[in-house]
Amino acid sequence: MKRSSPNTGQQEGILEAVKKELPEIQSENSDKQEPKKVKPRIRKKVSKEVDTPETGNTLWFKAGRICKGLTLKEFLRKTQLERLISGKAKEKEKGISTEQTISFMQMSPDGICMVKEGYYTMMIELADANYKIRDRNERLAMLDQYAQILNSFDPSINFQIFLFSRHSDRRELAEKFNVPLRGDGHDFLREEYTGLLKSLYEKSTSGITKGRYLIIGMEAENLKQARYRLEERAKEVMGDFEEMGSSTRILNGTERLKLLYEFFNQDKPEGFDFSYEAMRESGDSVKDYIAPKKMDFSKAGMLKTDKEFVSTRYVDLDCAKLN
Repeated sequence: MKRSSPNTGQQEGILEAVKKELPEIQSENSDKQEPKKVKPRIRKKVSKEVDTPETGNTLWFKAGRICKGLTLKEFLRKTQLERLISGKAKEKEKGISTEQTISFMQMSPDGICMVKEGYYTMMIELADANYKIRDRNERLAMLDQYAQILNSFDPSINFQIFLFSRHSDRRELAEKFNVPLRGDGHDFLREEYTGLLKSLYEKSTSGITKGRYLIIGMEAENLKQARYRLEERAKEVMGDFEEMGSSTRILNGTERLKLLYEFFNQDKPEGFDFSYEAMRESGDSVKDYIAPKKMDFSKAGMLKTDKEFVSTRYVDLDCAKLN
């Protein structure tokens, strides 16, 4: 049975009835509170300041707000003061690593250190000249020669005397005093003799190694020029010290880094394990091998590393000539 559809007259009657009811429905909906439309928040980047000489005002934008009459610096300071007054926590300053506190840029394998752009240094180790066992005339001659060496540095060359006393490294003692074994049935005597030498050395020095070093530095355009000039000056200085009775040698890059490691990590002097080949493979820098885990500069004139306290003093000798 087919459903009958309304004729045209019936459809027009229905439309007229809907039109009569529609205003009433719209009026009822208008009485109800319409929901607020949420506008999307537009973040605007801080633009450069634009000064208007005619009005003397500064107009700039920050986070969608227009600020008049204040410079960017003044507005940031105002915001900071408002945050402090409101009791909100300060933003923590980004800390620096211990590696960043060690102020040199590059350490070459041959021992030339680039401290900063255009400035390079070299370190020379000085052996004990046995000053105490010399007679009076020899001591006076040594002091006079030492003064001449210091006065020989012209203003273009800087120099430092570095004295460093530290606990003896057992590996260094082994390399210094070990008598090679031959396997001929007398190695027990060689081992006993090696032990005797180490024991005598530790008793005479109380297990402390005393190092004496001369650091010379100069300006140069590049590493190649610095190497040539430093080597030439080092030959002269080393010859003067050897005439005084002190043997000398230039430290290479690994030896200088080891010295820095022992200075910063005096509670664990035997933990230095470094090679330039391993550093290249790992992608680390030389400072990663020598820096301690912690450096605390909160107290004036005092440095605290992992377990050690270091106090610094500065002495300025103001004299035209040493003699």
